Amino acid sequence: MPNSTRGAEWDGAAARPFTIAIPDSTLDDLRERLSRTRWPDQVDGATWEYGTDLAYLRELCAYWRDRYDWRAQEAALNGFRQFTARVDGIDLHFIHEPGEGPNPRPLPGTDEAKFADRRAACCRALILRYERWESCAGIF
Repeated sequence: MPNSTRGAEWDGAAARPFTIAIPDSTLDDLRERLSRTRWPDQVDGATWEYGTDLAYLRELCAYWRDRYDWRAQEAALNGFRQFTARVDGIDLHFIHEPGEGPNPRPLPGTDEAKFADRRAACCRALILRYERWESCAGIF
């Protein structure tokens, strides 16, 4: 396969296994920063017209700080085969799970909001290394 695919360069390195391992100190720091949030006033009677509803955001932050089980989510995500690959100077993280059934095809998915044009080109370069694939994100 050529090293260049639709404007992005595959840096030649094989995909490297990846495991999520967030240090306790990082989670402690996040909880501390969430605890120190300086909340603005909310316009009387306003909810989503002026942005995120303050009561909703306070509850969401309290959930992340006090009740969200970061380690359970980390373990669940680590149940998938994850990799990184360097494409066009960018390390891309992806999950690669074998398909099932008589005609399995890769189903790449990305968070489109995270991929500007350059990152989208890099994702395409990575995905197009497969002979056949389907798109669920609509950017390929």
